[in-house]
Amino acid sequence: MQAKLFMQTLSGRETFEFYGNEKPKSMLVYSLKYNFPNHNVADCYLLSISVNTFYELANFGRYPSLGTMLAGKMLGKLHIEFGGTLSSKSIIFQPI
Repeated sequence: MQAKLFMQTLSGRETFEFYGNEKPKSMLVYSLKYNFPNHNVADCYLLSISVNTFYELANFGRYPSLGTMLAGKMLGKLHIEFGGTLSSKSIIFQPI
């Protein structure tokens, strides 16, 4: 439920600088704190695979861990913050 509320506060028009050759096809949130209107933060991986492909790979059960399954498929990380004392949303890209 927190992830849904967090994502609903994003308009979809936010921008960030992306450094990479391949355009991300999906995003995986791996850490999230939603406490609106107070400080909110999420950390995400940008993936080179679609959400459908992610679910297909996860359902095969061949991978011992999420890290193993996503090896070579992570294009970078996003750090998203808003609320609290921040006057605007902050979205920072970090290459992997």
